[in-house]
Parts: sequence; structure tokens; C-alpha cells
Amino acid sequence: MDHRSLKDQGVDDRWPQIHLGVAAAGMLERATKREALVQHPKVDRFRAIQQFNDRVADLDRAIAVERARLETEATERQHLEQQRQAWAWSMTQVAVSVLQTIQQATYEGKHYRFGWDGKTLTVEAKDGRGVLVRHRGDQWFVSDQITEADRDYCQTQGQALQPLLQGLALPPPPTVPKTYGER
Repeated sequence: MDHRSLKDQGVDDRWPQIHLGVAAAGMLERATKREALVQHPKVDRFRAIQQFNDRVADLDRAIAVERARLETEATERQHLEQQRQAWAWSMTQVAVSVLQTIQQATYEGKHYRFGWDGKTLTVEAKDGRGVLVRHRGDQWFVSDQITEADRDYCQTQGQALQPLLQGLALPPPPTVPKTYGER
């Protein structure tokens, strides 16, 4: 119990309950035991306020559950974004090594196209997903279309090229890539 009003307590999501008094509260209790209905304006108002407050409490619980779900989803999205960053870095290492090994500005393989225009390194999927990774200076673009399978394929190719990678200057890993929605 608190003698202050709900407003003074900082409670603004529920209506203040009305005082029924001992006699009315006893009458309601007895009627409930007998499963009888008590009809009185003050009792009706008491019930309406109680139902409203119960509904507000239910909504507050539903909001808390939804907020927790959204926070979990955001954490999962952040984890996936970190994975995509790692995949992008792995793929750019392979692209750089391939381009430096063949000493060409572009390479067109069976599944991917690597390109270097003197400033920007591009890794593009040939299956219609478009550019998966673009690296220019400290700017990174990592597509939402990049998958673990892309990373695995490039890592397999990179392992095959490992003897040729000795002494090559590879780009540093992305710290905060610029990710722009789906392509």
C-alpha cells in the first residue's frame, strides 16, 4: 500500500482502483462462493477497472515477450553479419591471391568473377546474385546474398593456392564493412 496517487508514484499504465469497503468486499466474496452475481454501480465500476488493469498487465507481458524476441533476433542478425564479414575477408584473400598469381586484373572462374580496377576489388557470383564483396581502401560492401558455401568454396580454392600465396600482400580484414540491403 502506498498513500501516494498512481500519478505521484509514476504509474501511468493503470487506472486507480476504487475502495469498496469491508461490507462490499465481504458481499462480493460471499457472492463469488455462491457463484451469484452482484449488481451495484460501485461494484460494476470496480470490476471494469479491475478488468482494464488486468488487460493492461496482459499487454505489458506480451510486450515484454515481443521485446525479448526482437532482442534475440537482433543478436542473431549481428552474429550473422559478423560471420558475413569473416566470409568476405576470406573471399577477398583468395581473390587477391588469384589475381596476383595470374597477374591479371580480372579472373573468371566457373562460379565467381574476381576483378581489380586499380582501386576496388570485386568478388561477384556468376549465379545471378551479383556482387558479393566489394573492397576499396577501408570501405567494405558485403552483400546479404553471401553464404557460407561461398566462403567454403573460396577457402578450398585458397588452400589449393596456398603454396603460391607466400609473400603476397593481402588486404586487412574488414572491421566495419558497409552493408547495404539485399541485391
